[in-house]
Amino acid sequence: MASRCAISCVSIVMLGGCFGPDKTEFPTDTDFGSTSSGDADATATTPTASESETVTATVTVGDSTSTATATDPTADPTTDEDDAEDSDASTAPTSVDSTEVTTEPTAECGNNVVEDGEACDDGVNAGAAPGDCAPDCSTEVLIKEIVQGDAVLDGDLAGAGPGSIIENVDATCPFGYRAMFSDGVDRIATETPNTGDGQVDWVLAPWTAYVNLEGDLLAITDAAALLGVHDGVFANLTNAITPDDNGGAWTGMNQDWTAMAANENCNNWTNATNSYQMMRGIPGQVTAGFIRQSQDFTYPCGDTFLRSVYCVEP
Repeated sequence: MASRCAISCVSIVMLGGCFGPDKTEFPTDTDFGSTSSGDADATATTPTASESETVTATVTVGDSTSTATATDPTADPTTDEDDAEDSDASTAPTSVDSTEVTTEPTAECGNNVVEDGEACDDGVNAGAAPGDCAPDCSTEVLIKEIVQGDAVLDGDLAGAGPGSIIENVDATCPFGYRAMFSDGVDRIATETPNTGDGQVDWVLAPWTAYVNLEGDLLAITDAAALLGVHDGVFANLTNAITPDDNGGAWTGMNQDWTAMAANENCNNWTNATNSYQMMRGIPGQVTAGFIRQSQDFTYPCGDTFLRSVYCVEP
């Protein structure tokens, strides 16, 4: 009889309940733990969190012991390890990478402080004397020399030496000096009159005081780097390049510093015959005539006088 009750009890446990020998009903919501002994005596142990998925119950009735295993449908499938990882993730500090951006103040020319991008800063001045800082703070006003080279050239400048026209005229200057001359291709002073735009291999520098052989000031250039030009307008030189010299010098330029037209430059400086025309500058003049004597007429390229060029210290 005891044996049949044990089997029936196990079956009833699986179905929802069990009765002991004294017809006491075991509660169906009880999780049974370790084995207990004694007549009709049952002990239930609550499983730990790690055992919550599977419940094992052992029941002893009389001399018989039966074991039943069931799965708790309300068990949380999340393990302690997962909970630990979630906890670590939620409490981990968040690192924000931020880069501090420092902006340098814009340089202010004229505040008497040499700042980034400035070569000098003497405060507010017009750069009107050697040694001053240029008005744009780009450089100090240095002193350079312009002299007249040897008179060894006729209108065929291309044939005056083994090099290009520019190389041939540069070769007539003192060592290191270069000719203040434009052929309209390899050396250009300006494309727009008295502006200084489109310069190619140009020999004058901006904000520079140029003097003649005697050390007398000719003019101080501005940003356009054209002798005697200020704010796009030509003003007379202070002194002549070669005082009292009324001869001629090749410049290849008009009075506004643009290159001469082909019918005024000995066929692009390739012909020294009377078949072509030319114009020269006058070294003894302080007007724009020092670049080109006149805008109104030309001379034959076959005249018998040799000419020189103006030579600029680098």
